Amino acid sequence: MTYQREPDAILGAWLDENAVPLPSETRHAIDVGIRSIPQRRQPSWLPRRLLPMPYPLRLAAMAIVVIAVASGAFLLLRPGADLGVGGPGDASPTPSASGSDAPWTSYTSPDLGFTLSHPPDWSPFPEGDRVFFSGAADWGTGISVGRYDGGLEPDAWLAANCGRTNAFTANRPDESEGLVPCNVPIAEWTTTTVDGFDGFEGESPDGCCRDLVVFTEDAVYVITGWHNAAYDMALFDAFVATIELDP
Repeated sequence: MTYQREPDAILGAWLDENAVPLPSETRHAIDVGIRSIPQRRQPSWLPRRLLPMPYPLRLAAMAIVVIAVASGAFLLLRPGADLGVGGPGDASPTPSASGSDAPWTSYTSPDLGFTLSHPPDWSPFPEGDRVFFSGAADWGTGISVGRYDGGLEPDAWLAANCGRTNAFTANRPDESEGLVPCNVPIAEWTTTTVDGFDGFEGESPDGCCRDLVVFTEDAVYVITGWHNAAYDMALFDAFVATIELDP
């Protein structure tokens, strides 16, 4: 059921309740003003108006919002944040023979003219024209670096210094029979560079060793990895990458 609103009746009833009489002009102005006020029903889907929030609470709410936004921006933009793309934080640690991520140990041989870094659990063993680097008591794996006289073209030097048929004599790679194997022709060696100098890399036919022969102006360096170091290319390459030559 609906009821018709009667402005005149409502106004009259309200004015009649007051003891103070009003002039007719005032009554007419109030009547016109009531009729001219726009009336709009609030839609049912709008939330009811709540009590106004005190000013201190409004400041606290604003502060919470600012802190939340700033924290999210810091977590997103901080250095090393995982944004789904590669970057400097993706770098892998230098491999070592023991799998440790500890920094490698620096070593310098003034007599042989080279500086390098080796796994922290390895030790250097200088012997004659070479230095052996190994961490195993039985010399089961390791890398040696030797320095020899140059003056020949690579193919001529390899032919003059080959002859190694047995990688081990007294549990060490032997150079008495030759520095490199003879049955690997120069065409089968892979060309590479070490510290800016040309080199040739190859694997022994018996699978015992990996050899890297580097030619400088007046010297030749032979880098030989045996057993596990010959097969672990990541270890061998990381070792070679640290070498600095000063022939």
